[in-house]
Amino acid sequence: MTQEWPNTIPEDLRQAIEAADQNAWRAPFRSWAKDHQLRLKLTWWADLERHMGGQDLWRWPPKPQDRWSGMKEWLEKHEVPTPAILPVRPELKDELKNQG
Repeated sequence: MTQEWPNTIPEDLRQAIEAADQNAWRAPFRSWAKDHQLRLKLTWWADLERHMGGQDLWRWPPKPQDRWSGMKEWLEKHEVPTPAILPVRPELKDELKNQG
């Protein structure tokens, strides 16, 4: 059984999006996917562009977590396997330890 994509944005992707321009999600996402060796087909890209374009119509600019929600849904739709390890925020690591 494959691991599910987390609901919370992976820490390395959050940092990459925050370091980029407010609307520059494409380059950080591509770089992040490459770093995690995700197999993404070029033919899927137009679908992701349409999916994420809806967020750009919001009254307020989407935050990294909003971007992740769209990316996660898209990754799941295309059945992209989750990497074995995805970085999480330090405070989430502490929460997960306390729950276990």
